[in-house]
Amino acid sequence: MKFGGMFVVLLAVLGTSSVKALALKSRGELKEAVNAWVRDPEEARATYGGAIGEWDVSEVDDMSEMFCGDDDWCSCGDLCEYFQAFDDDISSWNVSTVTSMQRMFMGASSFNGDLSSFNTSSVTTMAGMFSGASSVNSNLSSFDTSSVTTMDSMFNRASSFNGDLFSFNTSSVTTMKNMFSSASAFNSDLSGFNTSSVRTMHGMFESASAFNGDLSGFDTSSVTSMAFMFFSARLFNGGLSKFDTSSVTRMDSMFHSASSFNGDLSNFDTSSVTTMWGMFYMASSFNGDLSSFDTSSVMTMENMFQGASSLNQDLSAWQISDGATNINDSCMTCPEDPLLSSFISFSTIFLLIFIIGLLYTFETPDSCDL
Repeated sequence: MKFGGMFVVLLAVLGTSSVKALALKSRGELKEAVNAWVRDPEEARATYGGAIGEWDVSEVDDMSEMFCGDDDWCSCGDLCEYFQAFDDDISSWNVSTVTSMQRMFMGASSFNGDLSSFNTSSVTTMAGMFSGASSVNSNLSSFDTSSVTTMDSMFNRASSFNGDLFSFNTSSVTTMKNMFSSASAFNSDLSGFNTSSVRTMHGMFESASAFNGDLSGFDTSSVTSMAFMFFSARLFNGGLSKFDTSSVTRMDSMFHSASSFNGDLSNFDTSSVTTMWGMFYMASSFNGDLSSFDTSSVMTMENMFQGASSLNQDLSAWQISDGATNINDSCMTCPEDPLLSSFISFSTIFLLIFIIGLLYTFETPDSCDL
């Protein structure tokens, strides 16, 4: 009887050891296991010694595209549909050695798992991490982002996300390009963001249709591109008067279709800006003072004010570069105010008058018909 009891205990020990999860030591090993799991969880459980959340991933330092279901980026082929349906529990994973989470959940459109225990202190890139993860609204407030340098497209097309990011340490981040583009539910507080190292905010809130957050504390002194930054951010009307734009070279389509925006831009330093095409295109509420804009370096203003139906400002002090192009198209549908036509270069006006004079009886053109 005693021997039989020992035999049962021995069997129990052997049984326990036989299902011990394997240690997966590289991205390649883990990716192979994850692919097997999404295709056939039961077979993967037998092969790797447990459910996906029980695996030992503590030595893996790269989890880029691990659950990516976007074939355009990850070439997931016939596995794409499995990753798009993935929402299994990986909350116990030890990710303390991971440096890359780039596109980790891209296109994982069903995923909304608990990531609150993730130790992300070693991660340097979260680019595209939740791009296209349209269901995700997980609690990320405990993420340690102090080592992260790239957050471009991090929540791009994460259409359900509106999580708390106030505690994010972004002091090392250099790019926030498209970070919240098409994150249509997002309107969280970003006033805690340290953006002193950020060089590009291109498309940062593009089509973030619910966003109207306070960005007055953003340090933009290193930013060179604000192109498309608030493109189609239809509710945004935040204060930008403290923005340092002295390093910015691109403002094309910055407020394109930002139909609620009417902020104070009078302190904008635009001396380095070379392109303003479409800057206020269809910004139908905007009527801010732009008289102090330095446009001497701007090379194109095509469609700059097209559809800006409220604009009625004096731009007569603007200096236009001799090499500037598409100036005539800048105010295609501006109000008929002679003050708006005066910023067009005299050389252009003279040329047009000369051509018209050859064909028709001279007639002074109306504003914005040039």
